[in-house]
Amino acid sequence: MRTIQLMSMMLVLAIGMSGIVLAEETQFSETYNTVMKTLEELKPSDTMKIVIGTQKKNYEIGESLEARFQADQPCHITLMDISTNGDISFLIPSQYFQHTGIEAQKTYSTDADLGLKIKVSMPKGTEALNIFCTREPFALFEADLKKEAVYTIPANDTARLEKLHSRLEELKGIEWAGSSVTFGIGMIPKGSITRGEFQKRGILKPIDATGSTGRMLWPVDATGSTGHTENNTPKSNE
Repeated sequence: MRTIQLMSMMLVLAIGMSGIVLAEETQFSETYNTVMKTLEELKPSDTMKIVIGTQKKNYEIGESLEARFQADQPCHITLMDISTNGDISFLIPSQYFQHTGIEAQKTYSTDADLGLKIKVSMPKGTEALNIFCTREPFALFEADLKKEAVYTIPANDTARLEKLHSRLEELKGIEWAGSSVTFGIGMIPKGSITRGEFQKRGILKPIDATGSTGRMLWPVDATGSTGHTENNTPKSNE
């Protein structure tokens, strides 16, 4: 189960596991599967673009994780995490970072710019980050962030899943863009990794390739917003 703690004024994400079965082998409800299918079938506008990347393809338990993202136009963002056990959490907006507006062509770091200190731990599996951008603020959830620091939808919370599904349907009616990145947690042996090992439910298409050089990959060349990928190999800063 995913828990979120505030330590030394920094957000720390921790992930827990029981048994030896990977979290993603859990059987999910029909409502959950509907939400995942809706996310996978969303068709972003081709008038905006946003990209997101992580430092590595796979993280060992206890490692720090940083994601970076960039939009080609000023916009408002929502950053959604789909954990290895299927829970959905919204890192932006949250109690720790409520401002959703970002500038065009500026690279943002979850660490340096957002102050989100993310560490990975059990359960093993594949994690995903979905990032959405809209010209005007658009809320995928409603919550009192003073009472709930990070809005989270447990994989078995039918009521919250239904509300999210309703908001995703509304998203289809406005101009928006999106992208995603997936990464393994303690599950991939050293050596070559095939794209098929990173299949994850609920990701926005296309999936941005990450981690091929072991350095922070930026900028990411995958379009993330037009429904096709021009180049699946990100560039890295030397």
